[in-house]
Amino acid sequence: MTDVVAIAQRIQSESKSLQAVRSALQTVIVGQARKTVTKTANDYAERLREDVETVWNEITRRLQMIHQFFHGFQIGGHPESKILPLAGPAAIITAQHPHP
Repeated sequence: MTDVVAIAQRIQSESKSLQAVRSALQTVIVGQARKTVTKTANDYAERLREDVETVWNEITRRLQMIHQFFHGFQIGGHPESKILPLAGPAAIITAQHPHP
């Protein structure tokens, strides 16, 4: 019976050791993944700084999506709300189409 207990204790001890190794490996892997993602994002951002037209087109595209979503949609304020309702639909003002 003592052999069974000794074997169980050894398995439990090795299991804890393996869990510690697993945890350490996960920490290293996650850290490396974060560094890779951060570096990739920084590289992409640096390239975009040089490509103003692409950035402008993306901003315009996103604003148009927002405009389409809210087109004709007016928000009414609740009488007790401190948030003022919009006076009318949203408009997109761009360098190509400035506000008069």
